[in-house]
Amino acid sequence: MSNKPNRVRVLQVNLGRGRVAHDIAYAVACERNIDVIVISEPNKKLSSTPGYIADQNQNVAIYVKNKNAGIISSFSGDGFVCLQWKEWCIFGCYCSPNVNFEAFKSFTDNLMWAVKNTNLDTSTKYPAGYFKPATNKPAFPGTMEGS
Repeated sequence: MSNKPNRVRVLQVNLGRGRVAHDIAYAVACERNIDVIVISEPNKKLSSTPGYIADQNQNVAIYVKNKNAGIISSFSGDGFVCLQWKEWCIFGCYCSPNVNFEAFKSFTDNLMWAVKNTNLDTSTKYPAGYFKPATNKPAFPGTMEGS
């Protein structure tokens, strides 16, 4: 009998670097039988411990709660972490809302390059996380959206 789950349950959270928030997220993950937690703004000390895969600045991390979840590889870049399964992958992403629009565009360009060039035969790729630039430009022409 295989230990691999028939499906992978993912929880995506923004923890604002708080240690207590990590504890709460972990408790929720246990209660709901979550396999993988995608964390924006993880606690930097915790995200450098075993079980976590973090980007180079520790702004996003993925915690693998179920070690039998069937993950075959992982990699990270600036603002993202990717876990790969045989037929799909998930990207944990984070871009600070305090960056300017040019930095946000650079982040999204780099993320999209990584998504497009992931070494998979499938197009099943899921981004999860937090990325929204601080801008007064509308999200779409003719709307009032922006922050």
